Amino acid sequence: MSYRNKTTLLLSSLLLLGGVAFAMQKTERALKDKDLKKFSSELANYFEARKNNKGRLEAESAVLEQKDKLRKKLKKASSDDLLAHPVDLGMALWLSQGYAKKKFKKGKVTTYKFAERFYTKKNPLEYVVALPRNYKPKESWPLILCIPPADQTPTEHLAEDWSLAEFRDGVIVVVPTMPKDLETWMGRDGTAAVLITMQQVLESFAVDSNQIFLAGSGKGLEVAMSLAGRRGYTYAGVIGRRGDVGDTGPEGFCNLPTYIAGGGAKSTAFEVKVKELGFDNCTLDSTGEAQDIWSWMQEHPRTSYPTKIHYWPNDQLTRLNWIEIPRGSAEEGAEITASIDAGSNTITIDGTGVGSVSLYLSDAMVDLDRPLRIVGNGANKEVKVERNIRMFMEEAYRSRVDPGQVYVATELVDLPTKAGTEEEKDE
Repeated sequence: MSYRNKTTLLLSSLLLLGGVAFAMQKTERALKDKDLKKFSSELANYFEARKNNKGRLEAESAVLEQKDKLRKKLKKASSDDLLAHPVDLGMALWLSQGYAKKKFKKGKVTTYKFAERFYTKKNPLEYVVALPRNYKPKESWPLILCIPPADQTPTEHLAEDWSLAEFRDGVIVVVPTMPKDLETWMGRDGTAAVLITMQQVLESFAVDSNQIFLAGSGKGLEVAMSLAGRRGYTYAGVIGRRGDVGDTGPEGFCNLPTYIAGGGAKSTAFEVKVKELGFDNCTLDSTGEAQDIWSWMQEHPRTSYPTKIHYWPNDQLTRLNWIEIPRGSAEEGAEITASIDAGSNTITIDGTGVGSVSLYLSDAMVDLDRPLRIVGNGANKEVKVERNIRMFMEEAYRSRVDPGQVYVATELVDLPTKAGTEEEKDE
């Protein structure tokens, strides 16, 4: 893919995010990359201290000190608090990975091994990475994480399914080695192979967090749909190359589009259910080829901060984008809808079968310099939510925020029982 085409893809991402997700809030860069250098360096030191369980307090203090020093750089901006500038804060998080200092082999398919956690040197996790021929670690790149079918090795899958020039020139394509036992793919072993591969890639290569696509073929499509259904806010979309979607329902897909080429009966049923819920973001294409997938990708960057959320929480689906319930708190049939009106600085939540929710907030969603109006099941409250650097650091360390989806505050919202509901009748 030419540099011009890659730029077009990135611009389409930014335009979509600006028009849909950010509404009216602070989306312009207030700082240059060089201004963030010391802050991002201390942020990296903090993550390392947490990982090694050594020097955490000192590292935390250094981050706070650098944040305060940036107030001088921000004195002419809308706010002198770095936390009020989500795009700059996200860039600082991206820079903290130090991609430019890491070794890589661009334009080649390279096999990597991971031998930590429950993997060993004798039994490592293997995955292959194909970097674009013009890969530059100072730029961010789309990522396709592909779960292969059982009858293909990762290298074969790359060669047979992802050889289109646009993929090889403009996207980081990654394929994990899945467990030998097909029965374990939907369990811990299969899940770990995919998620740990993704974690290693995000730490090593300059990925655009708003353009991460999870793909699957054969049994791999079932795994992809299952993972996306539980943590869909991580991905821009799910791509199916042959196979069927399995038994995953659409309850967590309201802002997560899917493209399925050559799907079966369960894929057709999934599309019907998606439309019944009012999402209409599932594309079935019985003759879809690589070029069709490429075109679809360009039209579907991640909506990082959706203004509307609708989902059916359960023990496996506790969080969707900026709203979360306590694990184990959802009753059978629980349902939540939430929306943001940036103009009035209002968030409205309607829920049944759930007693409370936590909101994750940033100035990409609402103006945290102003009082925030929250309406929970009709009950109004007005609060002044404080930005919190420690909350951001903790969420970043736990991989619950990323460079394209930054949260700096949280607020607990009670959802009183609505008049006339079954819960009230039982009481």
